[in-house]
Amino acid sequence: MIWNKDLETMPRPALRELQLERLRWSVRWAYDRVPFHKRRLDAAGVVPERIRSLDDLRRLPFMVKSDLREHYPDGLFAVPRSEIVRIHASSGTKGKATIVGYTREDIETWAEVCARSLACGGAHPDSVIHVAYGYGLFTGGLGVHYGAERLGALTVPASGGNTARQITLMQDLGATVLCCTPSYALNVAETMRDRGIERSTLALEVGVFGAEPWTVGMREEIERALGLVALDIYGLSEVMGPGVSMESLSCPWRLRGLPSESYSCAPRTRAVFRKLTQARTTYHRPSTRSGVMPANISMNSNPQAATMAISHRRIFWLIAGVTSRQ
Repeated sequence: MIWNKDLETMPRPALRELQLERLRWSVRWAYDRVPFHKRRLDAAGVVPERIRSLDDLRRLPFMVKSDLREHYPDGLFAVPRSEIVRIHASSGTKGKATIVGYTREDIETWAEVCARSLACGGAHPDSVIHVAYGYGLFTGGLGVHYGAERLGALTVPASGGNTARQITLMQDLGATVLCCTPSYALNVAETMRDRGIERSTLALEVGVFGAEPWTVGMREEIERALGLVALDIYGLSEVMGPGVSMESLSCPWRLRGLPSESYSCAPRTRAVFRKLTQARTTYHRPSTRSGVMPANISMNSNPQAATMAISHRRIFWLIAGVTSRQ
């Protein structure tokens, strides 16, 4: 299903122009508002006025996770705290949590990209979307929730835990889409098996799973146990959360990006991603792990989406967030 026809069917030349316009503005926004990025860009010999093509992306400096921790809690925010309406954060298991802030426009953009992702996975306004991701500082629950509501679907904010009750809710409300981590989907399947509940009592059609690595074997087991098509959704809090890329119901096993909101390329074995429509913080981040991804990376010939598929298990991201001028 196409959610945003204008952006998802944009001709390739127009898409490139939009990406370049947003890239230029993104670099200028970061340069003018975040001292850390101004120092990094100056050291790299990059000034915003000299961004003339998407190829100039390779000239921009990377950033490591420790940079986020060193500027905790809000040293990388590109807007005053008075414009931040929400905070999300990492778990902080390896030290200080990384804090990310969202402006009102960011929340709107996030809802839009999650709606587009869910639509890519086969959801539609008549769907019943059961959201069993955790709600709170973790981005998964609220991100998918707002996307489901933007889509116009009946949204069930179940969050995690109390699996038996969740199964009852899915049965009684006729859930057609299950959104949760792959491990929790296996927990649902195991609970059904232990309680003698037949999968035919559920109306599930699609599972939108993410937030953790999972294997081909897990995918097959989930599909077999719950009678649905298991799809991968990708995101990370530094780039807003879920909605960075999504597998398509019509073509599983390939994560598809949203090229109007981001730009991705692959210099040799490195996948580079730059967020183009986010205001609250500006990030360049390398070295994050993927979940289930196919064997290479390419741009889809269809201008609806960029196909992002990484063979190298460790992905190097270049990220800078700004809001669009829409």
